[in-house]
Amino acid sequence: MSVLKASGAVIGSVGLVPAFGTYRRLPAFRRDGEADDAFVQPEFGLFWAVTPAHQRQGYAVEAAQGIIDWAFKEFGIRRIIAETGYDNVASQGVMQRLGMTVERNPKPEERPWFQVVGVLYNPAAG
Repeated sequence: MSVLKASGAVIGSVGLVPAFGTYRRLPAFRRDGEADDAFVQPEFGLFWAVTPAHQRQGYAVEAAQGIIDWAFKEFGIRRIIAETGYDNVASQGVMQRLGMTVERNPKPEERPWFQVVGVLYNPAAG
């Protein structure tokens, strides 16, 4: 849950969810010489949602960065992903501001939310 510090009002939500996809089709997921294949693999998916009145003010980036820092430090997660559609330019912008490598799925017909994928590796992963 994302809450305004000043008022305590709930303005959105951010968190981690299980994500399953053919991620190794994307170059960012073949970092350690992994093969390009169509096998489904599990990942930690990052999500965010902000009420319309509070969008485009940096709240999604701030909240998501907190989750990323916590997950990398406390759980030693190797990488975190985020997914969206071609038309969700705002979410793609959040991915970029978080420092994610953002890639377009070469087979977008699989799932509409899997058209654009962001990936961020834990700095401790080397």
